[in-house]
Amino acid sequence: MAKKIKKKAGKLKAKNTAYMTKRALLRAASPAIRRAAERTLETMGFAVIYKDGWIVKLYKSGKIEKLKKIKRLNPPAKLVLD
Repeated sequence: MAKKIKKKAGKLKAKNTAYMTKRALLRAASPAIRRAAERTLETMGFAVIYKDGWIVKLYKSGKIEKLKKIKRLNPPAKLVLD
């Protein structure tokens, strides 16, 4: 007679979940940010965006007003874990 194999109660099953990478996040966020800026431009007549190291105010007519220069930050130091 064959023995029945019992499954352990309370054992967690592995989930097939993908982790979020920087590349995946940028792929998803970039088009969404562009669409939001376009909608804001249509609704309000201007949008405040980042362009070439500056925070600029972009008007519906195409005029660009520079608001503030942004300093580029150095990449963070690598952490060494023991």
